[in-house]
Amino acid sequence: TEGAQNNGEATTTPETPVSEVEKPSVITVMMDGTVFTEPNGRAQFESALEAELGLDIQFTQPDHSGYYDAVGLTFAGSNWPDVVLLGGSYYTNYASAGLLADITEYWDNSELKASGRITNLDAMEAVKVDGKLYGFTPARGNGCVTYVKKAWLDKAGLSVPTNYDEYLNMLKVFTESDMNDSGDPTNTYGVSAAGLVGVEAPYVNYLPEFYQDAYPDFMQDNSGQWIDGFSTDAMKAALQRLKDAYSAGYIDKESITNGT
Repeated sequence: TEGAQNNGEATTTPETPVSEVEKPSVITVMMDGTVFTEPNGRAQFESALEAELGLDIQFTQPDHSGYYDAVGLTFAGSNWPDVVLLGGSYYTNYASAGLLADITEYWDNSELKASGRITNLDAMEAVKVDGKLYGFTPARGNGCVTYVKKAWLDKAGLSVPTNYDEYLNMLKVFTESDMNDSGDPTNTYGVSAAGLVGVEAPYVNYLPEFYQDAYPDFMQDNSGQWIDGFSTDAMKAALQRLKDAYSAGYIDKESITNGT
């Protein structure tokens, strides 16, 4: 979560000494669908958060699939939110471009840091850009979960797969066995996703079973050296797994254009 500059100008040091900062009465927040949406209890979440913080929190929550398009349009205008939720690569780019507030001094002198309640201080250090902090990382992140339709698993007489071969066989059965009893064994597929690769880190979270130990970005190898993960043998094997499953019809063809 990051602090944006409302006037559209970059700052490198706090404009007001930490000791003189006054608590605002209203905070505007721009966030995506990874935070509670309206159908999933956002009103209750908002009320509880406002009561805890003593603030009027005004949320802007664009459609999840088009979130970063909306963020880009917002930053191109003049009405910036006080807080904006950004993924890792977007955070780095926006901070490097001078679009986020330097909050290093506020954090270093905060009661929150001194309280010891934040236990992932190494993660906070990791999100600094050129030694300066522009946002908070509340956790180390999480990943997508592959859900399996139990009714289909039971119908096929299969157990929950525990390795890639069993997983691929499950996809094959789901694709070829008319699981929806339509009379057409060609109108089902094994797995669908919101893309074959993600648009931000960790990139591989939609289809992790195919990527396994591959990572399509710069990464550190076992020796600590930085390498281009996309050029590794592991990535070549991952792309082959994806190609084979996609060609066989196991992966929903619309995964390429599916939203989140």
